[in-house]
Amino acid sequence: MLAPLAARRRKSHLVVCGDDALAFRLVEELCERDEQVTVLLRSKKHAHGPQIARISKVIVIESERLDEDALRSAGIENAKAIAFMRQDDVDNVHAALRARAANARIPVVLRLFNTSIGARVRELVDNCTVISDADMAAPSFVSTALGEIPDAHVELGGGQNLYLSRASNIPDARTVCGIRSTDDGKKLVPATHPEAELVLALADEPPSPAKSLVRHRLRSAATKVWDVLRETVDRKLRIATLGLLLFVVLGTFLIAENHAPPISWLQSAYIIILTTAGGIDPDLKAAGIEQVTHMMVAFAGVALVPVLTASIVETVVGRRLAAATGQLRRPISDHVVVIGLGNIGVRVITQLSNLGVPVVAIEENELSPGMESARRLGVPVIHGDASRAETLQAAQVRTCRSLVAVTSSDVANLEASWNALEIRSSLRVVLRVGDGDLAKRIDERTDGTKTLSVSTVAAPAFAAAMTDQDVLGTITVDRAVLVIAEVEVGRGSDLDGAPVAAIREGVVRTGVWVLAVRDERGLAFSPPAARVLRAGEGLLVVAGRADLRRTMRRVATPLEPAEG
Repeated sequence: MLAPLAARRRKSHLVVCGDDALAFRLVEELCERDEQVTVLLRSKKHAHGPQIARISKVIVIESERLDEDALRSAGIENAKAIAFMRQDDVDNVHAALRARAANARIPVVLRLFNTSIGARVRELVDNCTVISDADMAAPSFVSTALGEIPDAHVELGGGQNLYLSRASNIPDARTVCGIRSTDDGKKLVPATHPEAELVLALADEPPSPAKSLVRHRLRSAATKVWDVLRETVDRKLRIATLGLLLFVVLGTFLIAENHAPPISWLQSAYIIILTTAGGIDPDLKAAGIEQVTHMMVAFAGVALVPVLTASIVETVVGRRLAAATGQLRRPISDHVVVIGLGNIGVRVITQLSNLGVPVVAIEENELSPGMESARRLGVPVIHGDASRAETLQAAQVRTCRSLVAVTSSDVANLEASWNALEIRSSLRVVLRVGDGDLAKRIDERTDGTKTLSVSTVAAPAFAAAMTDQDVLGTITVDRAVLVIAEVEVGRGSDLDGAPVAAIREGVVRTGVWVLAVRDERGLAFSPPAARVLRAGEGLLVVAGRADLRRTMRRVATPLEPAEG
């Protein structure tokens, strides 16, 4: 009973309810901000309970249900905020209502998959922030699968948006800073830095996805033509058909060159088409080569009809067999294979489908809620174990553009990706990996495999909502998360009376960049380096999480020394 007693005695602490990877990363994030954290979880022995229990200064309370007794044991009456992080929307909403009954003023942060009910939940639970980790992470999986820059932008206010782009695509006047890769991750550098691969830029409106949409749909249309052709005739029949068509083309050439009197190519084609269809009479006065050509093309025409008939019959029968056995009904190429139709998987197939990119999903559980979403989107689903080669081959991994493994199991994702690479070694693979150290080591040792962590992307937003820190948004580049936040310059702080250059100097080392300064007149973007900062002014900055915490310490009003 020591843990509940200690939790009740705490004041201005934060309560986190959950034990999965995101809850664990959120607790780490809060502890890094020197917050007192109490965690309500089912068991210290299950899920990420052991890792959470090992974090110093965290009080862990075990409770299967998030009822009033459990919430009170966590000290909800004196808590500063509470976050419900379980992967069950109904359970989280129910617990939030209980929390509101126990403490009418406490800010509530809710993790919801179904964001369409977010507005209604906020009516039921006032002072409530609703966040979907799936919505935040899915764009990173989609862009990585397509080999593109993430479609990431953040509204800054003042009619400006911050977005990510390639350095060569943006006028210098609109660039804010560059991003380069280092051994320690991504770093912010001046936009003119020679190693800046990407840039952050300002725009009056969010970048339009129209160009990307048109490009993907044209590419999809082109591949569909080839897929239909592949479906109509299998490999052997394709060879036979192409051979016969080659005879027809060759006959057209020979007739045009050897007919007496000479005729045009169009006339030659006319004769050949009639000959192929069996609608021309023998011409005994024709030259020998022309007569041979007539016979050659006539035989080709006779053979072409049964070949095409066989192709059509094979296609119809093949489709019926595929429908009966749960396989794809037609050949497909340049598609994306998505493994797992959970919260993330559904978001990924939805965004890919909206872009016009063909998708094939693999799901082992036929009763998965994501099945309905796949049917609604028209996405074919292969039922089976994605770690088995036959399941991957049924999804036609050999001809796909990339594979995205987003099940909740790191082991299942790894096993599926390794087997897919056995089938096709050059395949682009995107893995959902919850363990940060494992993800880093996989990225270091593989070229075509990219790892992404939902918890790494989403945890800063949950932490900001709990601590009242004014975080406007995040931009994810590979596994690095850049946080856009507004901080206030405290009176007597390190930056009170200092120029903007005091932050910008050494940006390669610190990774902090000033986007704008807010004073009584509003936001002033791209402030000059000599601009002097005053107490009470706001700084709109972009930085990594650790660098943001360092900046917050620099703008904080120093504590007065204790008397006596």
